Amino acid sequence: MEPQDEIWNSLPRKQFEDMVKEEIDLVLKLRRASTRKRHGSFPTVDRFRRIYTWAVEQVKARWVKQNIWKEEWNLENKPGPTDRWPHEGPLPDGLTREQLQDRDTPLVKGDRVISTREKSRILYEHDASRPINQFFAQIRLEQKVIYLEQRRLSSEPGHSYYPQSAYARVRKRWIARHIWDPNWRRFPGDTWRHENSVPDPVAEFYRAIRTRLYEQLSS
Repeated sequence: MEPQDEIWNSLPRKQFEDMVKEEIDLVLKLRRASTRKRHGSFPTVDRFRRIYTWAVEQVKARWVKQNIWKEEWNLENKPGPTDRWPHEGPLPDGLTREQLQDRDTPLVKGDRVISTREKSRILYEHDASRPINQFFAQIRLEQKVIYLEQRRLSSEPGHSYYPQSAYARVRKRWIARHIWDPNWRRFPGDTWRHENSVPDPVAEFYRAIRTRLYEQLSS
């Protein structure tokens, strides 16, 4: 049985840090390949800091594009230690999932009517941080990484489509990070491992403080 602490590896903060590290590792790997050196190619401290800053911005930009970045994370440029994913919170504007999934009843909010297409968009963006959606997003990204590696590390011309290899890499990575739920089969489910665990009251307390601080600074 895996240690209980590993269940919390699926929180945003830990996943963000893991992705930053992977981004740095990829840069160093491609850098060594491009310089054709095996020794003496490790960057200086100053250059490594620039690579780290770049990696943080890369992951952040990716999360923003995927609609899984919260504005409150801009304070530290990363999620807080106990912060949760967007889909774990309420839907915007006080909407409910039942309202958005109802395709037959017109939805009026204030002075506007929310169309069926907009209902789908709101749900899609809200659920973007769920495991199944993040898994496919990372597979698409991994296909690009494999293509880049093929061009840099191999004499063979790269192709732009590596679904099976990308799937295997992402799944292996999630298992290594302990964010792959043993109950999942071929693909992830709708909830992360920590969502099915008993909430940590201390973590919830500090998360409430961070949220209140963000609201005060934003007002």
